[in-house]
Amino acid sequence: MHQQRKALRAGELEERRKELLDAEGMVWEPGDEAWETKLAALRSYYRAHGHLAPRQDAVWGEEDNDLVPVGQHMANLRRKGGLGKDTERAATRAAQLAAIDPDWNCEWPLNWQRHYRVLADLADTEPGGVPAQHPTRRHLRR
Repeated sequence: MHQQRKALRAGELEERRKELLDAEGMVWEPGDEAWETKLAALRSYYRAHGHLAPRQDAVWGEEDNDLVPVGQHMANLRRKGGLGKDTERAATRAAQLAAIDPDWNCEWPLNWQRHYRVLADLADTEPGGVPAQHPTRRHLRR
């Protein structure tokens, strides 16, 4: 697979061969596939919590063997160069994160962002003045 990717980058891979490999489900950029997996987990986390400011030790997923370290991923993404060295790819990834949560890389403290979301959820009441139920946190492990 590595040699096929190398040949493609060098412009030496025949189009017919590329089509055959594509038909078999060849992953040309494994980093992109890994990114999409992380992005799916971050979308799920955001739907449940209303923010992309998980604690650094937070994990998220459906079952123990599928848990994703969303807190560490977000900490890494916020670091200088955390979105990658390729500026075009980094800009695309930043836009994808901003589409999920415009405040994913906020200038204010992350604790403030987390507390704000909890308070916003509590303030969002249903008819009759009963606070809306907070999303389940059963998948968030500390």
